[in-house]
Amino acid sequence: MARKDDRRIQRTRKLLRESMLALILDRGYDDISIQDVTDHANLGRATFYLHYREKDELFRDVLLSMAEEFLATLPKQDKKNDQIINTKKLEMLFSYVEDRFDFYRIVNMGRSAILTSAIVAELIKENFKVFSTTGMETYESITGIPTDFLLSFNASTLKSTLFWWLENDMPYTAAEMVEMYTKVSFFTNFQILRAGKDMELQKAESNDPGKASKQEAQNQDKAQSDTKENAPKKENKKASKKKDANKSEELVQEEPSPESEAPESDQ
Repeated sequence: MARKDDRRIQRTRKLLRESMLALILDRGYDDISIQDVTDHANLGRATFYLHYREKDELFRDVLLSMAEEFLATLPKQDKKNDQIINTKKLEMLFSYVEDRFDFYRIVNMGRSAILTSAIVAELIKENFKVFSTTGMETYESITGIPTDFLLSFNASTLKSTLFWWLENDMPYTAAEMVEMYTKVSFFTNFQILRAGKDMELQKAESNDPGKASKQEAQNQDKAQSDTKENAPKKENKKASKKKDANKSEELVQEEPSPESEAPESDQ
């Protein structure tokens, strides 16, 4: 009996979700009411309240159902991949949204835009590990940045990228969007990784003061060595200049004056 009830509940909720989805595409979210949904589903209003408290709760269930539908199509996680972003799965996400452009464009307008943004952000954050790999833990071990924070950061940029794409009527294909997103994401995460390695090096040096003193002594020795090497060069240069000056004076003295060379005139 319980299983029959469960199936009945699932059928009723599915019917309500499908009715809301159809009405959203026809009128938009803001212009439909609970009565519109129940009339379209051919159900009583009381039946609606057995499953949902309000229209927004049903809308949330619609988005959650669509997310589950998409996640079920993804291949299994590749644990051997050590990249932060799985480009294949990302392209599947952008393609999924691209195929349902009309729906996402409509719910990204008016009051529903606030709800959509909040729900999509939550869904991406909860499921971002699907688009990432084991490399996320590697970043934490090197940078010291918690994985949860890094997941939240990357999930936020992904959500913003998706919404920018929708708001601008998808000026690029799904494949082009993935290429641009991964390039920016790779650069950002690379900077985080490099900063983490620099911090790790500084920490190691601070824990070994003798190493810093040794390096400073080496720098001083090098400076002194350079000074000694340059000193003879400077003296030789001065001597060379003095020699050239003396040589010039000798040449001037040896050169006969124009008056002494002039022939005597006959008188």
